[in-house]
Amino acid sequence: MASNPSTQSSRPTVSVTTLHVAPVNLCVGFGALAALLDDRYGIPGTNVRFGLDAVVGLLPGIGDLAGAALSGYIVLEGRRLGVPKRVLLNMMKNIAVDAALGTVPIVGDLADIQWKANRKNVHLLIEHFDGQGRSRSSDTILA
Repeated sequence: MASNPSTQSSRPTVSVTTLHVAPVNLCVGFGALAALLDDRYGIPGTNVRFGLDAVVGLLPGIGDLAGAALSGYIVLEGRRLGVPKRVLLNMMKNIAVDAALGTVPIVGDLADIQWKANRKNVHLLIEHFDGQGRSRSSDTILA
């Protein structure tokens, strides 16, 4: 039975043949999340920007754990998209450094603002999907 084009959804679909383009588009959404976590707020009169990761990190103990969990979402999505192990490990290293910095009271929170792990991780994803980090099937983590 033929379907009526006027009743079909206008939402784009992703086929296997266009999958190589879709992750780059997804990186835009990851960039928005990274901006929220790393750069959302600014200190007036300075170039210093910080995000929810730094604000949540001010909560002793649980703050850095919550920030790492939010940051981990980008890594999990990278894994789902077939990003190579070496890129995922670099992304996890960025989050670990971010969490470790945040454990030092006050000084660590200031260093955490400068590290911007989420921005670094989105940059790694963009580099990978831009063709600079072509994956080999043996280098991909399978779900």
